[in-house]
Amino acid sequence: MFLVATESTQGVSVSGGATMKPRILLPIRLSQSALLLRARTRPRAVFVFSILLAYFLLLFHSCKDIGIPPDRIIPDSTSHGPDTTSHNFIWTIDTLGDGGGSVLNDVAIINDTLIYAVGEIYLKDSTGQIDPLFYNLAVWDGASWSVQRVPYYYQGQPFFNPFQAVFALAADNVWFCGNGVMRWDGTQFIEMPVPGSVWGSNRMNKMWGTGNSMFVVGNGGSIAHFDGNGWTKIESGTTIDFQDIWGWSDPATFEEEILAVASHTIFVPQERTLIQIKGFTLTNVTDNSLPLALSSVWFVSSQKYFLGGDGLFSRSPMDSLWKQETNVPNYYVENIRGSGLNDIVWAGGLGLVAHYNGASWHYYAGAEIPSLQGNYYAVDVHSKLAVAVGGIIGGKAIALLGKR
Repeated sequence: MFLVATESTQGVSVSGGATMKPRILLPIRLSQSALLLRARTRPRAVFVFSILLAYFLLLFHSCKDIGIPPDRIIPDSTSHGPDTTSHNFIWTIDTLGDGGGSVLNDVAIINDTLIYAVGEIYLKDSTGQIDPLFYNLAVWDGASWSVQRVPYYYQGQPFFNPFQAVFALAADNVWFCGNGVMRWDGTQFIEMPVPGSVWGSNRMNKMWGTGNSMFVVGNGGSIAHFDGNGWTKIESGTTIDFQDIWGWSDPATFEEEILAVASHTIFVPQERTLIQIKGFTLTNVTDNSLPLALSSVWFVSSQKYFLGGDGLFSRSPMDSLWKQETNVPNYYVENIRGSGLNDIVWAGGLGLVAHYNGASWHYYAGAEIPSLQGNYYAVDVHSKLAVAVGGIIGGKAIALLGKR
């Protein structure tokens, strides 16, 4: 039986600082490329040269990169490439928790002043010892993070379990899952009990949905769907642990395209599968070009599809096989999300974060981003913000925030 929460309790403001979630990272291959800018001038009459010089100075000034958010993209009128967004994030990092195995598992940006992150955050008690009763929700208000304990209730008694995933449709419609499902309606947490006959005892890992339709995937090949009235089990035909799910829905026709990726860890015989969900029909769309370790999926329907795991892979509808993105470092890709095909962020092993602006990938290193000994496990991007969350060696949770 699943335990669910009906309200949240104590909130504590934090600054400063979780433990690293156990993952095995693959060998790193870093490659860097240099951009060579060339300028050529030709002899001109003095008068013509002066006019052209003034024109180009004005043009140079007007094209200064100020970090255009994706909802205000300036179309490329020079016919030399696609519309792009800015790589120029200013990154800051916060640590949450005092140790004890603190980690953030997932994150969702609501707007410029509201972000939800979930996981386990341990703080010290009044005696200076780590309190074993952790916080499972962190909220960013545009200035700082605060943490909360959100209980599941069973027979009137509160129980605390880590949240594994958060999926936000709006500020008053935010879904959480882990050992059960609940929804925040802007005022309170509402229990969304999943019958044991639908789910069983497996952990829930990710969610995706629209309106009153919500899909949950988890360990043991588990998939469940909420249709606004109740939950239904979807038989996946596999026992591989589902790591991620993403979808697209046409609000006019209600047509949907949903993909879910499943992969075991390296500690067991490796298997992986990518399935397409249409109603209660599942189709395996995996091919042999993919690695055995997969962790994330994100796409824009009928345009381009991305998979992350042991490398970053992409495919367009015209491609017969998945192709590995070779112009990015070969780190383990834990999670990939985007606000459009010209604004994609992925994060993963050893604190790597990379951004695609519609024309090129850029990974942040050196002075651009705070270095850390740890991993990012989830990422989100929206308008002027990008955020990655995870854990570091020493047992503290981390939240990396980028502003354009």
